Amino acid sequence: MRRARARADNADIRILLADASDPAPAERLAAQWPVGDTIAVLNKIDLLAPETGAPPPEPAALAGLPALPVSLRTGAGLARLLEVLGVRVREKTGDGNALYLTRARHRLALVEAAAALTRALEGAAAGADPELVAEDLRLAARAIGRITGRVDVEDLLDIVFREFCIGK
Repeated sequence: MRRARARADNADIRILLADASDPAPAERLAAQWPVGDTIAVLNKIDLLAPETGAPPPEPAALAGLPALPVSLRTGAGLARLLEVLGVRVREKTGDGNALYLTRARHRLALVEAAAALTRALEGAAAGADPELVAEDLRLAARAIGRITGRVDVEDLLDIVFREFCIGK
């Protein structure tokens, strides 16, 4: 529970899921999170009025948030939930034109490439030997190649000699 709460505390978007027939436990839980980052969802609306077949009345709020009534069994309300979730994700991530690196090794390679490019620019501005600037540019290109999937023979030889200790 402690780890789950810590993850929820750091989440960009939270979905507060409550049983429509007994939302009290979820309301107590919601008190600890900012309202703007939480989407309230009341599940099991199909059980509120099963005998009449009529849709149950929509609750106005859950823990001070507008509540989205859904039924995971029948699928009622799921389209609206996905729509609201999509809007929140677009608010958090932008218009979709930005690129995000999801793999740690890609992020590391990009940081490595940026550092090498910075060294190359600083070296060129300071009048460093062209060979040193070229080496930094080569290192940046290799790091970008690890992201794009381009690997050359030199990279493979580096890995073989480093990992398998050949030639020692």
